[in-house]
Amino acid sequence: MVRATPAKAMLLAATAAWLAGAGLAPARGDDDAAPRSSVPARLTELAAPVLELRAQPVQAPAVLPWPEVAGRLARRGYVVAEPASLRGPTYLATSTDRRGRRLRLVVDGRNAEIIGIRVMDGATAGDRPAAFPAPPPPQ
Repeated sequence: MVRATPAKAMLLAATAAWLAGAGLAPARGDDDAAPRSSVPARLTELAAPVLELRAQPVQAPAVLPWPEVAGRLARRGYVVAEPASLRGPTYLATSTDRRGRRLRLVVDGRNAEIIGIRVMDGATAGDRPAAFPAPPPPQ
């Protein structure tokens, strides 16, 4: 399916206007050319498909229902005991991972991918990113 944008619609309308004008231009020595008043009518005929494409709304992908998202998380090893809250196209959920840590997950509701994760408790030095190493022990 071709997705119509305002720039494409304007380009197609300009092309239709040019074609309509070219079809009505008088040939050499031809005095019986179509009158110029029929240009808007022909332009409307040629531009109608463009206007129909532009009038159709673009639909965003549907958000998956929470039970399906929870099932996909469970297959990856996350235990979700509480229902999640929906914020736009994302779910905010509290879960437990395989190590038993409580996590706060931000999950894309359109494809059930985890887009954010925060350890709520039980963080150890091994959980810290490499960019922030643990401070050296006191000597």
